[in-house]
Amino acid sequence: MTLGKLKSTLLISGLLTTSVLLTACETTGSRLVYVSALPELKAYNEAFVLELADWLEQQPEGFAPAEFAKDHMVLREQIRGSKAVIEKDGERG
Repeated sequence: MTLGKLKSTLLISGLLTTSVLLTACETTGSRLVYVSALPELKAYNEAFVLELADWLEQQPEGFAPAEFAKDHMVLREQIRGSKAVIEKDGERG
């Protein structure tokens, strides 16, 4: 067997193995793992959110607690988005 054929054989074997392994990833059961891994989000009332927004506007750029709060807000939005995608997939599947 030449070096070229050996490379081709290894590449095809690798692709087939990867395909078989990834096929097992798309199951209804695996979606349940993702749902349970997403944390529940505490609901804040509107007055609290408005007070936080006012406080954030008053803080200097790079102020650590304000940056932390902003990062936290981004994470909350990402969790909401992930939950919406999972719920949508659950309705289709």
